[in-house]
Amino acid sequence: MKDKIGWTIIVCSTILIILSFYVLSCGYVEYSFTLFLFSVIIFIIGIVFIKKAGNPINDYYIELDEILNKYKQILKKTKNLPTTDNKITINFKKMEDLVDIQGKNNNTIFYKKENDKCTFMICDDEENYVYIKNLKEEENNIKNEVEEKAINKKEEKSNRKDNKSKKIEIEVLE
Repeated sequence: MKDKIGWTIIVCSTILIILSFYVLSCGYVEYSFTLFLFSVIIFIIGIVFIKKAGNPINDYYIELDEILNKYKQILKKTKNLPTTDNKITINFKKMEDLVDIQGKNNNTIFYKKENDKCTFMICDDEENYVYIKNLKEEENNIKNEVEEKAINKKEEKSNRKDNKSKKIEIEVLE
């Protein structure tokens, strides 16, 4: 959605640039310069919209940096995570759940940062608690959201068609 907005803004700013040249050709230099400057600023805003639009890699790194900064007091970076042999491993879907366990047990959360994922782990005597922030999951989530939107649009169109045909039937019966 943001990329469509960005492209719309870029097209509008391009039209404004052309318009500023037309105003310049009519002899209004001050107005032309102001309009040109305004359109360049709008063009840059459009580029920013496109750059930030739904890039799963950027979203992944932004969220990971937020987690690392937010919980830096209770996190410790490690080269190798502790072994999980002979222990029950409990996986979490949210970092907040792992932080809740840390608060109750007052254990350290170890993390290992890799290219496409970051693993957070609490080691207890009998259990290991794990949260994995995975880049591939972020990409899959975005794909799923796009697919869901497409399915919803198709359902809306079919519902509209059904409603139209029902209206026609009602009109014929009266």
